[in-house]
Amino acid sequence: MKLCITNIINRNKTIYYLLVTSIFFILPAIYNGYPLFYSDSAVYIKFAMLIGNINNGSLPYLSGIGYAFFLRLVSFKATLWLVILVQGLILNFLIYRVLFEFFPRNKLVYSHFFIILVLVLFSSCGWTASQLMPDIFTSFLILATFLIYSDNRKSIAEYILLSVLIEISILSHLSNLTIAILNIPALIIFFAFRKEFRTNRKILLSKTILMIALIAVSVFTIVVMNKRYYNQYTLSPTGHIFMMARLADAGFMNEFLNEHCKEKSYKLCEYKDSFPESYEKFLWDTKGAFYQTGGWDITQNQEYKQVIRDVLTTPKYFYLFTLNCSDHFLKQTISFKTGDGLYSWFNKESSQYLTVLENFNKPEIRNSFQSSKQISGKLNFKYVNILNDILLVISLLIIIWCIIRKSTNRKTVQFTYVIISGVLINAVSTSAMSSVFDRFQSRVIWLLPFLACIYFATYILPHKNLDH
Repeated sequence: MKLCITNIINRNKTIYYLLVTSIFFILPAIYNGYPLFYSDSAVYIKFAMLIGNINNGSLPYLSGIGYAFFLRLVSFKATLWLVILVQGLILNFLIYRVLFEFFPRNKLVYSHFFIILVLVLFSSCGWTASQLMPDIFTSFLILATFLIYSDNRKSIAEYILLSVLIEISILSHLSNLTIAILNIPALIIFFAFRKEFRTNRKILLSKTILMIALIAVSVFTIVVMNKRYYNQYTLSPTGHIFMMARLADAGFMNEFLNEHCKEKSYKLCEYKDSFPESYEKFLWDTKGAFYQTGGWDITQNQEYKQVIRDVLTTPKYFYLFTLNCSDHFLKQTISFKTGDGLYSWFNKESSQYLTVLENFNKPEIRNSFQSSKQISGKLNFKYVNILNDILLVISLLIIIWCIIRKSTNRKTVQFTYVIISGVLINAVSTSAMSSVFDRFQSRVIWLLPFLACIYFATYILPHKNLDH
């Protein structure tokens, strides 16, 4: 009885501790005066506020309907501060749970507090968690995947919680679905070369089946929701548009159209000599090919799907696209500046502001949002990125030094593999589906300093052996 009461008290202390320290992850938003706002934030907010009332206006197209549902659920239609507070809480829980795998209980709180301070002050972690965007969910997916495969005993409740987080993460952005899928063969390859594979293969197989099931449920859910809201059985109603923009970014579409328009009757043939050669120019040039062939009216540009098939089934252009993806991958891997897209021009005249105000007409939007440092143009990411780069360089040196000295054990080797492969797979996924943007890699690059902090706290500082 006494032991039971002690466990309850300790559990409550842990909950209070996590609730309080979660505030650290939204310090950038507190400094800003309001949650950080990306241009797509307005789209997610509009969709979220129209859920259950879709007859009152047309729904915007999203690449992750799940995040709009998350935003609606946790905001209670009352305040958007709750959204980033919950994001910070989830992130804090995952970091704490990962550290539980490596540190003895008597060292856990001290290590956790030290590590989250480093991450919040010197990495992109807090800036990503403080945004009204699904970007932080990519890190949730990577950390939760590691915890699913870690060999510490977990309760059914923990597996359910981690499964729900993985499911929400996949539904939050389409790129996370690709990452989740690519993670499975990457992990299979890793475990296949481990000595303990034979003895643990049944457990690993069951966990892999769980991951596949979660992905399958996600795909089914995405397709059903797109049918419900866009009347299309598809993974993305605008996928063909963004893929066409991606092909424009590859730089060979003028050549392709000049070759194939002799035998094809694409509408795009009218632009075979002036096809845009960048992702953003294709999407946002109102006088260009995209807007002249239907724009965002997805019923008018279904031809794109045939053009995409023709490009990717032509050996010459498939090869050129593959080469371009490789180039984009390398560029995306090293493009991770914090602050990408966090502009100050979302003022009272901007469509983003008007969209939010129309669907979330709260005093905080009219007051706190407009008076925030971001909207006032007072956010400067120069020194933030200098600190981020310094921490990243130090982190890479620590990781490399520990690996060379073989100052690792089975758990840290597995975590190292999951983090590095996750960061690289993120670059692969986004570079194949979009152009190169700092925002995409910034959302996960902080995981490398997190890994380095674990190395530092366990192998460089005088701590006990990890196998506890």
